[in-house]
Amino acid sequence: MDTVKTPVFTDKAIDLLRYRQYTFEVDSKATKTDVKNWVERVFKVKVSGINSLRSSPKVRRMGANVGHRARYKRMIVNVRYPYFLRM
Repeated sequence: MDTVKTPVFTDKAIDLLRYRQYTFEVDSKATKTDVKNWVERVFKVKVSGINSLRSSPKVRRMGANVGHRARYKRMIVNVRYPYFLRM
């Protein structure tokens, strides 16, 4: 299972970079522990905390057909002081 899919670079995510908080889009079944272990192993940093958020599916209409946009899960990773990620 690929735990982390991609880093996120939205306006909010870019603002969080100055506080050593990095946002990643992750697999919907990934846990905070999975993401913490992945970040510490790949980037060789210490993680001090993780916040997770899951989007609600948005309703999309195509004429008479009603569908939903896919849900996604993001995690905001806090990195301890002397460390930072090169992205």
